[in-house]
Amino acid sequence: MWRTMCENTAADSQQLSACFGELGSVLSNMFHSGLWTPDDIINIIDQITITPEDWLAENVACLLHTSGPEIALLSVTNKARSGKTAEVAVTLTSLCLVQVKIRAKLTELINLVSATFQATKEKDRTAFLDQLARSFQDVIVDLYETDELGELINFVLFCFNRVCISLYKVYLVTLKAYLLY
Repeated sequence: MWRTMCENTAADSQQLSACFGELGSVLSNMFHSGLWTPDDIINIIDQITITPEDWLAENVACLLHTSGPEIALLSVTNKARSGKTAEVAVTLTSLCLVQVKIRAKLTELINLVSATFQATKEKDRTAFLDQLARSFQDVIVDLYETDELGELINFVLFCFNRVCISLYKVYLVTLKAYLLY
């Protein structure tokens, strides 16, 4: 099973639930019960997704999705604060792809992107935005090259558009706050 996470991804919501649902529920329950601290959750997710080899980014996104929005936020903003902009951008783009595949609402993803931008150090924000755009570009090219583009392209482009608008709004609020000080 673990080797599969390094090579294949879930095709739909049924596979996503079968592969990641129970593990996501366990992580969520342990976190919400207080048995595991935020640091415990971050360390456990990191260990799960790199052992024995690094998981595909989309599978990491599936695990974060099934773990719930609080754990996804915790994991992604922790990496953002650590300056891991490329990894964060790939994870967010993969979360977008997962949301598109299972036809989920994008509201939580947009909120996650905004929170991640705010959690990113000011000196890393431009790199984060560049990496996020590059990650979306890579997903679109990959979909095109594998002939999976079909109807997914419209959803991916829609999501990218929503993410850009959201980041622009966050940027304006940040700029306004900066100018007021």
